[in-house]
Amino acid sequence: MDVTRTIGQERRAALARSITDYMGAHMERHVTINELSAIFHASPTQIKNAFRETFSSSVYAYSRVMKMEAAADLLAATDRTILDIASTLGYDNGSKFAAAFRAVMGVTPTEYRASQKGRSKVS
Repeated sequence: MDVTRTIGQERRAALARSITDYMGAHMERHVTINELSAIFHASPTQIKNAFRETFSSSVYAYSRVMKMEAAADLLAATDRTILDIASTLGYDNGSKFAAAFRAVMGVTPTEYRASQKGRSKVS
């Protein structure tokens, strides 16, 4: 195995993981590739390639899944409104949030919340 290639793969994986940490800490905003490029001192192409290699996903798709999983947790564990949850995750349009949620989770936010009834909730 080529040691240089292995080191490069490890660096790209570390970059991708650092980006996911950053996105997780800033889920209330739409983070762009150009913003990530400036923060992590890597070209947009390097970021895209690192993500695709590490997670078999684009940055955008990974971010959307991360946000929808967080939304599902909030829908199940709280009584917050769907619009409030959408806003918390950077969506200013409820229908766009609902469409993204359905695309990732397979059901609407309302249907998801109804399926979670009877489980413990916190405010």
